Amino acid sequence: MKKQLLALALSCAFVGAAHADNNQPNPVHFMAGIGLSVGGQTINTVQYTDGSSSNISSGTGGIIHAGLDWRISESFSSQLTVGYQFRETPAASNGDARFTRIPVDLLFYYHPDQKWRLGLGAEYVVSPKVSGSGEASYVSEDFKNALGAIVEVEYFFSPQISMKVRGVKENYKPQDGGPSIDGSHAAIIGDYYF
Repeated sequence: MKKQLLALALSCAFVGAAHADNNQPNPVHFMAGIGLSVGGQTINTVQYTDGSSSNISSGTGGIIHAGLDWRISESFSSQLTVGYQFRETPAASNGDARFTRIPVDLLFYYHPDQKWRLGLGAEYVVSPKVSGSGEASYVSEDFKNALGAIVEVEYFFSPQISMKVRGVKENYKPQDGGPSIDGSHAAIIGDYYF
């Protein structure tokens, strides 16, 4: 066991030394971002005791994500992220509701220059569901995992900071059958590359 650990440590040292001698920048970077999306179809409406209401939309809400970005060449790159997308109704004393899902995105980009990149990819949505509590528990519904398409434009303010605008086309099918819900949306996301 000690010999294996020593061999592993030496291998890491040699790889690190070889990388240090190579003046090429690391092509793989960790990244994280936050954003907002709008669109989709109204899944349900929550009624409040004061007479007001709030819609739960399949495409509107907040987005947080993190993943890896790989610069394949000067003109091409790819990105894999896992995120959390959510829409919550305003909290009330008698209940609230939310639509949540976990998007896994894979994108391929073309870089016309160092500031811009254009991307196409796929989004696989895991565990999309509406959950309600209290008086809003009637809105709870589970959907099947979904596959969608992404088109995206990203602008880099610096090598670490970017802003992207994307369009996503996807549909959610209820677990119990019934008509599909259009989850297509547009989003604006700010990313930081480490």
